[in-house]
Amino acid sequence: MYTHFTNNASSSSDIEETPEWHSSFEAFKQGRGDILEATVARLRDSATTQHGQHPATGGMESLFAIGDELLKLQSIIRERDHAQRANTRRIALLEDKLSLLQLRCDQAEALNAQLQEEREDVVSQLRHPSDEMEHESRATSEFGEDHYSSSDLIDHRTDLEICYKLREMSKWRIDAVRGNHKRLMRWPVIEDRPKTRPSLNIAGDLKPWLEAEDLTSLCCPGDVLAFPERFSFNGAQHAILVEPLYEYNPLAKKERLWSRRIPIFRTWLGRTREVFYRNGMTSGAWVYSGTYRCMELTDLDPRHCRTLSKNVQHALARLATPPEFETSTRFMTCITDLYENGLAGVCAMGLQCVGYNQALHDALLSKGATLHEGNLIVNDADDDSGTEADEDGRPQSGQKRARNRKKHHRR
Repeated sequence: MYTHFTNNASSSSDIEETPEWHSSFEAFKQGRGDILEATVARLRDSATTQHGQHPATGGMESLFAIGDELLKLQSIIRERDHAQRANTRRIALLEDKLSLLQLRCDQAEALNAQLQEEREDVVSQLRHPSDEMEHESRATSEFGEDHYSSSDLIDHRTDLEICYKLREMSKWRIDAVRGNHKRLMRWPVIEDRPKTRPSLNIAGDLKPWLEAEDLTSLCCPGDVLAFPERFSFNGAQHAILVEPLYEYNPLAKKERLWSRRIPIFRTWLGRTREVFYRNGMTSGAWVYSGTYRCMELTDLDPRHCRTLSKNVQHALARLATPPEFETSTRFMTCITDLYENGLAGVCAMGLQCVGYNQALHDALLSKGATLHEGNLIVNDADDDSGTEADEDGRPQSGQKRARNRKKHHRR
């Protein structure tokens, strides 16, 4: 290095472009020219002030100074590169987090869209049932020519119009509602039926307890009817047992989400049974109501489902949903809304009180039953469970029913 400098110190135009000079030039291009300019200025000052000194000595000192500055420059460049790599890693982490948040947001939007689409499909299928579903409805229906098809479940109007334009519906449906009401009102009243009846605080199903206590022999031939919920009271003694017309299967194909279900009570029609009822699905006392005959009724209009109690509507939703989906809040809420808004139909069976089993009454009291006063009704106390109707078939309010009953008693 020293020899090379002394051989070329006589003329600046003869200086060879060494790698050190190239690196200095690159550093200058990278924005560090101020350091090199200061170094060049010191070289010039050294050349003009040091008279009589050997040129090689001043050149070596200048080269050492340039080397120190280059080391500093390299250190600065390394720090800059390290900072750039750290920033790159931070940016990558932030981009990953942003991508994850965007993915979760897209999933939430897709789930909301799916829920909305499923709800629209449910309403659409109830309003416009497929030909296959309608064929199945006719095949499984055993209620005669007066039974309306699934295409009549929902009138082709908005929900508000469905709730308030009962007069604009088909005339025979209003007649069917009147027919059910008039038929129940014509059923005779059993005079010897006591006002207070046995009540049993038994959890779960009542039938195993009756068999264990050997009380089934006192009942009329056939199975005992013991139902939590699903009763709608009509008059002093008689009642209506309701079941959903269709069941919902979330795992089925899109066009078969709703299918006609076979009523449980179909095999009971025309037979006599001992009837027990209970307030609540899993709690409450079982009350013996009497001996009832199962009578065929026309299906209830979907609008009348709005007048049923909340407990009955929830019981209908549970029957319309597969057992594996009963714990799904999403499905249960959707199905319950259909009954609350009067968008889903209900099939019905009349329960005509034809007697009272006094022997069973006494046996239940001997087994620890207490007396309960009340009618066969599981509707909420503040709920207008409309079983009486105006002339147009619209359910009456509680106040209107009370006024009509007062007029009837005065007569």
